Amino acid sequence: MYLISTQKEFEIENLEKALKLFEDKIKVDINDIIKNNLMDEVKFLIKNEILFYDVINGIIYN
Repeated sequence: MYLISTQKEFEIENLEKALKLFEDKIKVDINDIIKNNLMDEVKFLIKNEILFYDVINGIIYN
């Protein structure tokens, strides 16, 4: 049981790192978009961010 728990913690830690990198990228992109007034890009990024969170939640909670 301990090995499974450790593996799950390892997976969650890696997912958290990936999520942090993704969030940092989104923040930079959104700042550029606001500066350049590209609303279609904002819609695209929000849609992708929601899909990414759905994938992360699916992996963590399943």
